[in-house]
Amino acid sequence: MTLMVSLLVGGAAFVFDLSLWRSDQAELQQYADLAAFAAVPDYTPGNGAGNINAMLAEQATLLDPSGALSLWASEETVNGNSVLMVTASRVSESYFARIFGAGAKALTARAGIGLSGSGGASGACVQTLAETPNTGSWDGNRFGVKIHNNATMNLTGCDLHSNASYSPLESWQTQRQSIYLDNGQLYARNVSAVGTYDQSNGGGNVLQIDNLSENAPARSNPVLDFTPVASGPNRVSPQNRVHGGGNHVEIEPGIYSNGILASNNNSVHMQAGVYYITGGDFRSVNGTAITMDPGVSVIMLSGGKFEVTDGSGVRNWIAPESGETAGIAFWRSDADNCQESWGANKTATFAGGASFQFDGILYFGDCDLVISNNAQITTYDKATYVIANSIEMTGNAGLYIDVNEPYGLAETWGGAPSTLGLVY
Repeated sequence: MTLMVSLLVGGAAFVFDLSLWRSDQAELQQYADLAAFAAVPDYTPGNGAGNINAMLAEQATLLDPSGALSLWASEETVNGNSVLMVTASRVSESYFARIFGAGAKALTARAGIGLSGSGGASGACVQTLAETPNTGSWDGNRFGVKIHNNATMNLTGCDLHSNASYSPLESWQTQRQSIYLDNGQLYARNVSAVGTYDQSNGGGNVLQIDNLSENAPARSNPVLDFTPVASGPNRVSPQNRVHGGGNHVEIEPGIYSNGILASNNNSVHMQAGVYYITGGDFRSVNGTAITMDPGVSVIMLSGGKFEVTDGSGVRNWIAPESGETAGIAFWRSDADNCQESWGANKTATFAGGASFQFDGILYFGDCDLVISNNAQITTYDKATYVIANSIEMTGNAGLYIDVNEPYGLAETWGGAPSTLGLVY
């Protein structure tokens, strides 16, 4: 009985110490979580711990003046993303467990701060869909994305992805790549390609990215399930009512059976709403301008072209924040394969010093997008995405996307919006 009672008392004492250790571990985890949250204002993914450890040392003293608590941080990679990992440690004393030879126990807890969710800045804000696009002036030169002749693609906080899957078949097919730079500049968070990346041997190439993934998995069409139906009143297309130069035309949402055109110094102002194009093109040419109230979607249900050229501009194109087309600035039906001469699908064009500012999704479907000759595309302050069959940039052209907050359709594109939060 004496032996049994001693064992029972000793076991109960050990359980008491074990519960104390567990309580201390839970408290230590809270310290790690609090420290990680406190580091958020000073942490930028990809920039390391910086001066955060000095701040954590001061915080540890405030939380535990005895000096037993330690807090420190380092940047790690978790699921391919940069994470600031905060580690908390201290020693938890034992009491009754010493009967069994168990002394003090060293405890640690970790908490990671990073981009939570998979939408917004975590996603590919520029994506090409075709596995084997027919772009290029001849069969040897094919690509998913080509940036050349001093063109610049600058994607702040987001990724570029190309579904093009082929690699060079012969030594002379130097431009048969998924992504190719030839005197071009590419700035992005991550770059992924189903095929391969390559660049010319000459100077002028700039590749500033966090990660490059070749032979990556293909990505599906993010707006594949969007199937709009034309609705609203029938409207008279602007080119049917503008005669001569210098005219200004106000147009309203509805169905346009002959497209929307601003040309010959005639300006077009589009009121907020959804514009369905069931025939004709969407064009701003010959030094004209299309301006918009915030909240415009253009849905092209025909096989028409998208064109902004010759010093023309489209300004203040901000997609609606609610409704069926929330987050979509431009969407083109896949019903037509966009083919033109030389087997190229060049029916989405920015050229000749065109200026274009937008927020939202530009979806050109199975059309190739060409940005050339000093055309400049910039964004405002919400999530922006460009999706096309393939993309070619040339002749000092620029595409500048700064992803901030997702909204509308873009908000659910890749999951929840990406914000700094606990991810570990």
